[in-house]
Amino acid sequence: MKIYYVLLVFVCVSLFSSCGKAPAKELPSKKSNPSMTESRSSEESDESSAAKLVDADEFSKIFSNTVHQPEVKSEELQVDDGRKFFKSGAFVQNKFDNQEFIESTPPSSSLASDVVNSTKYSWLPNWSFSGKGGVRLPDAVISQDKSLIAVLDNVSSQGKAVSTLLVLINAYNFNINGIFYFSGKFLSQVKFIPSTTKVVVWEKSQKDLNSGSLHIIDLKTGKISLSSQPISASSANFAITKNGEKLILKPGSKKSKLYLFELKSFDQMPTPIECNQKEGLTVISPDDSQFALIGKNEIEVFKFSDNMKLKEIPINLKSLPNAALCIENNIFAMLSYQNPLNLVVDNSLKQLSPLAGRKLFFRDDVKAIVFEEYKNKAVSIIDLKSLKKLDSFSPEKLKPKTKGDALLLSYLPQHKKYLLFDGQGNMSLFYRPGRRWRKTLIFSQKQ
Repeated sequence: MKIYYVLLVFVCVSLFSSCGKAPAKELPSKKSNPSMTESRSSEESDESSAAKLVDADEFSKIFSNTVHQPEVKSEELQVDDGRKFFKSGAFVQNKFDNQEFIESTPPSSSLASDVVNSTKYSWLPNWSFSGKGGVRLPDAVISQDKSLIAVLDNVSSQGKAVSTLLVLINAYNFNINGIFYFSGKFLSQVKFIPSTTKVVVWEKSQKDLNSGSLHIIDLKTGKISLSSQPISASSANFAITKNGEKLILKPGSKKSKLYLFELKSFDQMPTPIECNQKEGLTVISPDDSQFALIGKNEIEVFKFSDNMKLKEIPINLKSLPNAALCIENNIFAMLSYQNPLNLVVDNSLKQLSPLAGRKLFFRDDVKAIVFEEYKNKAVSIIDLKSLKKLDSFSPEKLKPKTKGDALLLSYLPQHKKYLLFDGQGNMSLFYRPGRRWRKTLIFSQKQ
């Protein structure tokens, strides 16, 4: 009896203590989604980490123009992290107020007019937090008519494969003509195919480090139209004829061979050509009659008519060149980083500067070689005939000051200004209206 009495008292006390309390929150029904709470918490975690790097897989669901997902259309990236890969809006008006560029319109016959998207984009080089941090811009080139700039921007999330943005910038008004995202493709080189609306890119394999492929991308659709067979090489250098018909490739491999591609039948096996050197840069003569391999020890010159070697020119450089030109059939220019700029005229080698940087080009209208110097990253202009320095300017000394090795160096006749895009993500124009050089900063990664 005592036991039952104690239990009865305990029950009564429990009932009395529960009176007046707020009812407990209703638990989720068994029919509700058991993973809902987990999904929300994982989304919140993803949003907090997005401030560092946007997940490449999430990006590909929103914006993808790869050949594997042709049904997905280009759309604005919707990631609320304050630092998007790109966004909508008039690019030039958001970055600087210069009526000269805003009103500049490319000719209707130009590539920039032929390759344009109705959507307005803006973009800045994306910052990578891996390693020491910084932008990852492997390559940038300008079209033959100087109307369109193509930039490769490598993006990735921690533990994810590298993906690439192909950004097209109008070289007249500096608006963005298009942005294409290639999920899981590590693109490191790009070149325009003259007289077409296409480019060729080199893709590094992320599974086999000693393999890669070439792809042709249609700039009107942002899709890969043709791909080469896989190439056993960790790197490669290639050049395209000015008529847009042929491509000469030198893989960075142990084989002493060049490969000649017909761009109309790009997916077929190329023609192998024996050479002496295992590494080097490929260049093509202005009249498309010759091509050459410029290595550390010599220049090997070949004919396009029969692929036979014409001659070998000893040069014996201190290191492998990182930039080279064929100015005329008998004139070659080459530079190696922190080494002299060298010029070969009629088989004779001449040094033109003590220390050179990474980029050079030939300005045909004034017959001058324009190249980056190592010291202060200054840009020098040398007369081809007299080999005397005509002028120079330094991006590090002209305000707003910018630093970075040149990624793209060119001259824009439509603006009568030099264009410099550096590896730190700064694009600037340089001109000299009087005694002093002046500078216009188009955009900077720091903006």
